[in-house]
Amino acid sequence: MALTMRMNLYISNFNSKSIKKVFLLSRPFLVCISLFALSELAALNIGERMIDEARQIVRYKRNWSRQKGFFKNKNDNNKFCILFFGNSTTVSGIIPEVLDEYGSGVTSTYNLALPVLPLAPHYFMLKDYIQNNKIPDYIFVEANILTRSVGRSFRGGVLPNYIIQNAGFIEVLHYVCASGNLHILKSYLVPSMAYKREIRNYFISKALKVLPERFSDLHRKLYIWKLSAKEKYPHNWDFVYNNRFIDHEKRRHEVRDIILKSRGYYEFKEFAIIGGKLPDDFIKPEEGDQARDHKNVQEFDPFIYRFLDLAEKEGIKVVVFNKYLMGGRLKKKNRGYLLLDSIRSINNKILFLQNSFEDCYYEPKYFSDPAHLNNRGAKEYTKNIFEGFKAILENTDGL
Repeated sequence: MALTMRMNLYISNFNSKSIKKVFLLSRPFLVCISLFALSELAALNIGERMIDEARQIVRYKRNWSRQKGFFKNKNDNNKFCILFFGNSTTVSGIIPEVLDEYGSGVTSTYNLALPVLPLAPHYFMLKDYIQNNKIPDYIFVEANILTRSVGRSFRGGVLPNYIIQNAGFIEVLHYVCASGNLHILKSYLVPSMAYKREIRNYFISKALKVLPERFSDLHRKLYIWKLSAKEKYPHNWDFVYNNRFIDHEKRRHEVRDIILKSRGYYEFKEFAIIGGKLPDDFIKPEEGDQARDHKNVQEFDPFIYRFLDLAEKEGIKVVVFNKYLMGGRLKKKNRGYLLLDSIRSINNKILFLQNSFEDCYYEPKYFSDPAHLNNRGAKEYTKNIFEGFKAILENTDGL
């Protein structure tokens, strides 16, 4: 009995001494880990407050798709739900309210396109949407994101900073496994890497508030001079400067209110020409071949198949449309037709907006910058999309 007590006392002393020693040795390491975690939390907070309007759109749409019943208006149960997926060209090209007007009140449309991003985040957003809202009847998908190889879907220096917006950890792991792009994971786990520019702009904006006015004026002039040196058409650089250094909080709330009210449509203004439309003689550099990288079906982004399988499982009809381009209306039929065979080889149940592949060229006056339509152009494009949709309904069982 006495021996057992002495053994227990010895073990107790040994354990307490060992634990204390380990703690003392690891304390500097724990302090470093804590400081690193706090600094990254601060970087995440700053980054989310200072991000550009395109990434704000990604954050808001991803967040809203997870909210129960968020996409529900009065009498929606009696309407046919249509979702639009695509890039920034779709964000600025499809106006849900206009399409519903042409639909005579029987459709309920939402523009859930995500700037810059491939189909993969749309797939996860669709899963969230289905879980929390009425299953859509139709999903319109921009051809450009439905016919990409893995390499083309996940390449690009800015992509990691967009794809991590409101993404879950498991989702990010899926991206890394599919693409082998570890930079996506680094950007997700280390926000200070993803938000370098935003953190810099944040501290500059704070400094400008306390420095004498002549310093802020000098910074404004130098910043605008640097941007204007590369411009191809006149911009409102004061608007850009104010959004990044002066009124970023106000602008963030404005962007949220705009896309909330417009059901996802957004007219990009940061790099829009002054006056809102490009001159008639504006010439945009020739687009690359949209059909590149689509020669081998086995190379396609695997999320394309997951997306189409999910839509088929839920009974959702997928409609593919071609993005708009700048050019004369009498221009030769665009190379979008080259995509059709590739898309049909993926899934023969996909529907096509034929007119969007036949005539997707718009004159410069319909553009606010070389890549995005202005509001007038978006109304015209939305009308054409609806006309193509009507043709589909006439050749199928309808809605």
